[in-house]
Amino acid sequence: MTPPRPLQSLIDAIAQMTAAVAKSIAALEDGALIDFTDLQAELEGLCNRAIALPKSEQLIILPAMIELRELFDRLTEQLTMLAKSDAEVSARQAAAAYGKIAGQF
Repeated sequence: MTPPRPLQSLIDAIAQMTAAVAKSIAALEDGALIDFTDLQAELEGLCNRAIALPKSEQLIILPAMIELRELFDRLTEQLTMLAKSDAEVSARQAAAAYGKIAGQF
């Protein structure tokens, strides 16, 4: 039996976002820059659609939503690690530059 159209549409949208987040994680691991401009609005839209479903249909999408949340957790961890790494590099570069400038006087 095929799920009702609004439910199937949401299932498809969750799958698309899951694939996009997984692709973003892989791209970040390869050093690519990622544009997350529309991500929050898209995620809020998915969540609002999920909340509007009857409880029985919410249970159907629950595993997919959990998987998506876990991917967002991984993405957050990866972005946090990148930010720390960038901060460490910036601090080393600043210290090296300061040392060069201080040595000129």
